[in-house]
Amino acid sequence: MAETLAAYYDAKVEEGLSRDPAQLEIVARLDALRSELDDYRSGGLSRLFGRGSAPRGVYLWGDVGRGKSMLVDGLMQTMGDIPARRTHFHAFMRDIHRALHTAREQGRDELVHHAADAQVPGLSLLALDELEIVDIVDAMIVGRVFSRVLERGCTVVVTSNRPPAELYRDGLKRDLFLPFVRLIEERLDVLHLDGGRDYRVGSCAAAFYAVGDDGAEGARIDALWDAAGDAEREITIGASGVMRRKGGMVRADFAALCRVPMAPSSYLDLAEQAEGLILDNVPVLGERDHDAARRFILLVDTLYDAGCGLAVRASTEPEVLYRAGEFGAEFRRTVSRLHEMTRPDWRGASTFR
Repeated sequence: MAETLAAYYDAKVEEGLSRDPAQLEIVARLDALRSELDDYRSGGLSRLFGRGSAPRGVYLWGDVGRGKSMLVDGLMQTMGDIPARRTHFHAFMRDIHRALHTAREQGRDELVHHAADAQVPGLSLLALDELEIVDIVDAMIVGRVFSRVLERGCTVVVTSNRPPAELYRDGLKRDLFLPFVRLIEERLDVLHLDGGRDYRVGSCAAAFYAVGDDGAEGARIDALWDAAGDAEREITIGASGVMRRKGGMVRADFAALCRVPMAPSSYLDLAEQAEGLILDNVPVLGERDHDAARRFILLVDTLYDAGCGLAVRASTEPEVLYRAGEFGAEFRRTVSRLHEMTRPDWRGASTFR
């Protein structure tokens, strides 16, 4: 475990990461936050800020593949005995909704407070990766959830591809969501990790992404399934169509996972149950395929955060699967992650060996 994020970053550079001036600015701010949290727990900053006021958190936004998640992962490596939790935003909101359901069944008052309290017991730091609001239900409660977490003296670090003002853009009843934007801008330092390259693209050739049904690439994907061993059986998760499973590997058609009303929690369940996914028949998505594109984005994000293996058979290269549409900005992240996740050096690629 590194003592500082700067030391963690230097180790990454020794492993081949290019030193990036914009990233180094974020490293300095997050290292300062780490020190503030340590001082606050020992009583130093509680006197400076006033009792109950935790150090200011960070809202880190920037383009896809710029290293936001890497930097937050590094921060978590430096926490030592500071109580901290890192999770994907959609997993966090799934837990919130489950806690709300439990609180209703128990007849509790202040349901949102109860649900938020259940997520951060004793925590000094909550890190949420890939904050993106696409669900009106989440949009209506996320502000109250964050307010409660901050009230409890928990510092929050968030990553996103959007600045706060662009969250839930054009969403239903967005005026009721805007207090959350103001809360972020008032209580967190908004930092932009700008410029630079997408570090996920181009460092290693994809081994698990095949274009078309024929040829060596497609045969290689089929061979992964054939080598999985174990008896094949059919499964469904949530509203999914029928999928096939062999041991820890699942194989599914795009339509079975992205053209049905899958909830974010169902993708999380899939990521928990499957060590790897072979996804077949990913089509080119057009202007009428917004729902399918949104679900595909969420599926890839969820598998990425869980470190699952992913092999894809698609009709074309990632960059041209969805070139124009409502979720074009978000899909750039999907393209970036498809490149990273289908390389042999992806952390989940061992599933296919």
